[in-house]
Amino acid sequence: MTRISRYQLSTKASERIFELFFQVMARARTKDQFSSVIHEILSKTERIMIAKRIAILYLLAKSVGQRSISMAVKVSTGTVSHFARYMYDENGEIKEFIKEMIRDESILHLFEDVFADIFIQPGVKLGHWDAFVRHKKRQEERTLLDAWSDSINQLIESGIIH
Repeated sequence: MTRISRYQLSTKASERIFELFFQVMARARTKDQFSSVIHEILSKTERIMIAKRIAILYLLAKSVGQRSISMAVKVSTGTVSHFARYMYDENGEIKEFIKEMIRDESILHLFEDVFADIFIQPGVKLGHWDAFVRHKKRQEERTLLDAWSDSINQLIESGIIH
């Protein structure tokens, strides 16, 4: 658990500090820059805490059961329940961000498959067999992960796994 000073800031000072924080974070243009900034200003504990919270929200949006999330992310079921509220909140911004990520993930896989079907032509162009085999392997891995996730959810819903 991270600690906060017992000395309270005024609302105006707090708002200015959050604005400064936003400005610093918004200047990170690449993933490497963002990672560097995060590593410089947050402790390891704070980075893990934030990553776990985002993972919880992502898994909830993917309809993974709360107990499974608790065991996978190594947090209490109370923590998962706390963040599940945000997924049911109609005005929640984070819910929309996560759902957009999931949609983008599905679209990304669709585009990857379409482009592979168009541009990878094994037997026609030299070297395309390797690309074809790699693409088919990625498709199989995605299918297996989706099937695994679906079967785990079914076992949880049926009460076989708690």
